[in-house]
Amino acid sequence: MKIASIGANTPLHLSYRRAVSMDMGSHDYRRFEAKDRIDALVNALNDFQPGYIHAYATIASLLASEQQEGRLRIKPSTVVTSAEVLTDTARELIRQAWHIEPFNSYSTTEGALAIECAHRTGMHLFEDLGIFEVVDDHDCPVPDGMPGYKILFTNLYQYVQPVIRYEMSDMMTVTDAPCPCGCSFRRIVFMEGRNDDIITMVDARGKIVSIPPYFFHGPMAKLSRVREYQIIQKKDGLHFRIVLKQGTEKKTVAESIKKKMRREFKSYKLVCPDIYVVFVHRIVRDSSMMGKVKLVKKEM
Repeated sequence: MKIASIGANTPLHLSYRRAVSMDMGSHDYRRFEAKDRIDALVNALNDFQPGYIHAYATIASLLASEQQEGRLRIKPSTVVTSAEVLTDTARELIRQAWHIEPFNSYSTTEGALAIECAHRTGMHLFEDLGIFEVVDDHDCPVPDGMPGYKILFTNLYQYVQPVIRYEMSDMMTVTDAPCPCGCSFRRIVFMEGRNDDIITMVDARGKIVSIPPYFFHGPMAKLSRVREYQIIQKKDGLHFRIVLKQGTEKKTVAESIKKKMRREFKSYKLVCPDIYVVFVHRIVRDSSMMGKVKLVKKEM
């Protein structure tokens, strides 16, 4: 099987194979850089013709758009996303482009952590490969079913460089409820994003409140003509960096973004900050973060 990894280092562990119910057998593995221009990625993938793709969620979404628009011409049987939030919009794009359901996964350089099973009821933790402690901001354990502030991870298979209670800033909720697939491993049923991605707003009473990244995913998902976006909180307000699909009128999209976000802030009784919409040709990926993109970030 031809395996393409865009950005992420694809872990080919037994647990991955078991989770996605596939026998990879012998494989031709190639890694591509997430920070490369999308047209370069398209050309390289057209030449390689992978059957299995493991990519950052935003990259997988972009490639799905390229497939729908006819520039990318590949037929993967499996798409696994990782490292970034897989939004409902991105999942639907992948589904439409290749007529397959993507598997969302959770992995880092320090180890493979979790992946969805065929029932898509959350991501099963690889509890045969690591110890996962969901804790609050004081490192106290959080019961299953309750949201945590971060996770402490201990790798059980890496012997050369031990990883013990490695702190990751991902906020998640884990459950031990049974899954229809029969796997007994606990599942991540909700991932809020990273605690360092939280921005602060003011509510109607003047109180400062924390807003997680997923607050913006719903309204932005309804904008079908938006190809990519990034939201940056600055001192003067929220700056929306928008990449549009071809043939889309900028003014209409800008007005729609402002209208939807004002309605969203009002529904949560929050004071809506000034909103600035800037249209760009591409979202620049951070090479210091291996080409990942923060959909929501602070620059204050």
